[in-house]
Amino acid sequence: MPASSAKKPSRIQLRNRRVILDAALEVFSKHGYRGATLDQIAAEAGLSKPNILYYFDGKEDIHVTLLSRLMKTWLDPLVALDPDGDPRGEILDYVDRKLKMAGELPRESRLFANEILQGAPRISPELHSHLKPLFDEKCAVIAGWVE
Repeated sequence: MPASSAKKPSRIQLRNRRVILDAALEVFSKHGYRGATLDQIAAEAGLSKPNILYYFDGKEDIHVTLLSRLMKTWLDPLVALDPDGDPRGEILDYVDRKLKMAGELPRESRLFANEILQGAPRISPELHSHLKPLFDEKCAVIAGWVE
């Protein structure tokens, strides 16, 4: 079926996906990817395992969905680094934003850190397509400031 004729998800479907992702974030942040199971996610979500599998293809699909959604939030402070701003102020603002994020989003911080510590096996394509170009761009800005 072409994407244009696909039915929009209902409110219940959107709610269930949100509930599953929130439960999965809790489970993954406590147990890591390897320690987490679909049964734990289902129990945390208050749904059956088959219901979880109706919305997602499996544990990896849920994990990648969480990480992909997190990437935009995680990269926002780097995106906000202004090449025309005061270098010292921009770097201090960046560090402040990242520290606030770590405090306000502890589960997300653990999820992302665990993925990176494992060598980013499930989000590597996302890192190469989004983070690497942005990182290279901001490194050039900082190198310009240093000069």
